[in-house]
Amino acid sequence: MRGWSVYGNFGPQTDEVTKQWEMSGIFKGDVALTITINVLDLGNGQPVYLRTMDSPHMACDGDIWSICEVQRIDEPTYHRLRNEFGGTTLVVPFDAMG
Repeated sequence: MRGWSVYGNFGPQTDEVTKQWEMSGIFKGDVALTITINVLDLGNGQPVYLRTMDSPHMACDGDIWSICEVQRIDEPTYHRLRNEFGGTTLVVPFDAMG
């Protein structure tokens, strides 16, 4: 999918999560970490539940990349984490890492 937009390809939940990533500042290097839960709709009627941990990496040329760890989770874990986070994304600022 290199060069493609994520929006519109994996369902409305993924679109919302992507929007939250962009708003969090993860791609600008403004936050230390985001933990996100997501439901991918692959069009086969069997949703895929994921938990991702993303942190910014500042490259020597000034670009900022998001380093991502993805873990498949089950539906009960998805709902438990959503309840604990109060939504689908938990944003951890740099000053909370101290």
